[in-house]
Amino acid sequence: MTNFKTRTTNFRVLLAATCAIALSAPLATASAAEKVKLKDQVQQLEARLEALETEVRRFNRNSAAVVTIDRSGSSSSLPTTIDYILNFCTDEEYKLNQAFACPPGSPDISLTLGNGDSGTLYTFTQANEPDFDAIVALITNGSFDWVEQKVSTGAGGGTNSQREDLYFREFQPPGGIDLVDYSIGSITIAVDTIIISGNGQYILDGRAFYGLAD
Repeated sequence: MTNFKTRTTNFRVLLAATCAIALSAPLATASAAEKVKLKDQVQQLEARLEALETEVRRFNRNSAAVVTIDRSGSSSSLPTTIDYILNFCTDEEYKLNQAFACPPGSPDISLTLGNGDSGTLYTFTQANEPDFDAIVALITNGSFDWVEQKVSTGAGGGTNSQREDLYFREFQPPGGIDLVDYSIGSITIAVDTIIISGNGQYILDGRAFYGLAD
């Protein structure tokens, strides 16, 4: 996937450079034929970029964004399972909470995971997740809202809070904050690796796919 992202970035740079040349002073006096040729080149680059971005989304399970899950820690309770929670809230709610966290009752997605869950996909939609519509509304409203990744072990855990412009930083449309230009039809959690050892240590690696609606 890194190669696809690199190629997309290269195309964006090339397209921007071509447009900059088109607006430069020397071309202000270019012939009509030269201007037509340059316009054709820009259109070809735009078409190639659109095709490449479509290809990237297809390899990403037709998703608007794919965010890495990388959580680890330890617990004195020696758990055999952990709870992984994706929590969503507005910027105002986050800052008004004295703990600087999404308040209780915020829309969330929660999974209980054990050692047998590596390689498992969990897909959430409007049909099976009561908070789905509220989550989609928050991640597509064009505002600076928050996403929290939490792990709970029953006696501890950890939280990683990120504003949406950081959480979705590799997948936002130009000038965007969240996924405002996309219609989200599903959220899939891919559990690549889950290891809970006998001494209370845990490792969770995976990906969150924000799938496009059909």
